Amino acid sequence: MKKYISTIVLVSIIGGIVINLISQRDTGLKKYISFVVGLIYAIVFISPIVSIVQNTDVLSENISNMLSQVIDTDKIDKTNQIIVASSVDKICDGIKKAIINEYNFKEDSVQVSAIIDDKNLQAIVIDKIEITLLNEATWYDGDKVKSYVTDLVGCKVEVHKI
Repeated sequence: MKKYISTIVLVSIIGGIVINLISQRDTGLKKYISFVVGLIYAIVFISPIVSIVQNTDVLSENISNMLSQVIDTDKIDKTNQIIVASSVDKICDGIKKAIINEYNFKEDSVQVSAIIDDKNLQAIVIDKIEITLLNEATWYDGDKVKSYVTDLVGCKVEVHKI
């Protein structure tokens, strides 16, 4: 850009000097010299556009390289996986707290895990909730817990007792 501006300034100064010198001596040549200097101005002004058009392959390759660095699909997929895993953990914690509050179980007597549709990382789709009842919670009716969680979440629920 610096070179371009200095070229424009240089052509303007030289063109102005030449037109001024010629106009003082011969007015007939002034027209032709003004035309030639105008052509030189036009060439100088158009030269960046010509170089861009000539280098479109290089320019498009540079743009695609820059975009591929900015948009790294592997990083996006890893980020989505982290977000989905974190969200599923929060959902499982919420279900666990709901079960503990509903049935007055102790904290360590319920485990909840979720199986998700991992083909679609744009949305969290829970295929199944697995609940494991431990310790004194195993005495409680697992079908009631299953029914409660099914109504709460609306997906397939399995209850295991250990």
